[in-house]
Amino acid sequence: MSKTDLSYSLRLKLYTDEKFFGLGVATLLEHVQETRSLLQASKKISMAYTKALKILKKAEDNLGYKLLIRQTGGVSGGGSYLTQNAIKLLKLFRQFEADIESFADKKFEILSDKMNKLK
Repeated sequence: MSKTDLSYSLRLKLYTDEKFFGLGVATLLEHVQETRSLLQASKKISMAYTKALKILKKAEDNLGYKLLIRQTGGVSGGGSYLTQNAIKLLKLFRQFEADIESFADKKFEILSDKMNKLK
């Protein structure tokens, strides 16, 4: 078995009494930030709009603050925008994710080396 035969994966999720935030919600929010539209963001990740609304509501309920400012259509059109708290949350979550992955990569390298010596 060589080093290239081994791999690992991590999946970070935030919980209160229930799971409410993870990679899917973070990605959805990033797409909203990019497209200024929850509908377009949900389409980008092949998620039903109603499911996107549901998971964002669940996240907001668990966090205790709004993640999106939603504006209905009109002369200038509608759209969805991230709140300042959502922008900060995304930054914190992505930094946490990078820190955990960096730590895990180092530990995995040690594990791989030890496992390769078992031959």
